[in-house]
Amino acid sequence: GFGFGLLVTAFWFGFRHGIDWDHIAAITDITSSQEERRQAVVFGSLYALGHALVVLLLGVLPTPESLSGRLLFSLLRLRLSLRSVFRRR
Repeated sequence: GFGFGLLVTAFWFGFRHGIDWDHIAAITDITSSQEERRQAVVFGSLYALGHALVVLLLGVLPTPESLSGRLLFSLLRLRLSLRSVFRRR
């Protein structure tokens, strides 16, 4: 129950983060500068996969901070995620 709900929530926040304007602008810039459509798809996909890998590693790898520092960092990430979901447009 709780683990699955946490996984779904993390996926939703990650999806929401991925469609922010700065990510869309970066992918648009990368893909529009390619001559061939296939290259555009490959480079856009590599950007998305690379970004997802960095986010995954930052969320999974242990950090050298103390437990309280890790808790504070996690709360800050949660705050930023919630802010991006609920900010006014």
